[in-house]
Amino acid sequence: MSTALNNGERWITSGNRVSNFTLQETECRCGCGYNEVKQSLIDALQGVRDMIGVPVKVNCVCRCREHNEKIKGASNSFHMQGLAADIAVADFGAHTDMTSESLFNVIKYLPINCIIKYPEQRFVHIDMRHATEPLRWVKNSQGVFIPIT
Repeated sequence: MSTALNNGERWITSGNRVSNFTLQETECRCGCGYNEVKQSLIDALQGVRDMIGVPVKVNCVCRCREHNEKIKGASNSFHMQGLAADIAVADFGAHTDMTSESLFNVIKYLPINCIIKYPEQRFVHIDMRHATEPLRWVKNSQGVFIPIT
């Protein structure tokens, strides 16, 4: 999988379009500068943005190994590979972000390899891991991933 193209400020889609996403919003949050985003993830993020028609908040994309360990991320996190993003979308009527359930229901049919919703949260995890079919999961309060059929 190839690292995404950029123009020094914004990511470029595989269709050679300047995306709505800046390099700054995808960097590791610890400040180390790690920012190796894969092209498939930029295309997925832009697909979500285009479908919804409103800005997508990027809570987390890239994580260096040290930051991932500090926040107790999965040891094989797709965030460390530039393949994952935790995203939120504002629910303007409620003056807060959409629930995980609502956002999941809006994007679940997009060509995103994996989408995980978190009950009682206001973000979803998307990633572009290798998968033979789309993965749709919910992570319950005990931390168990349950397939959604």
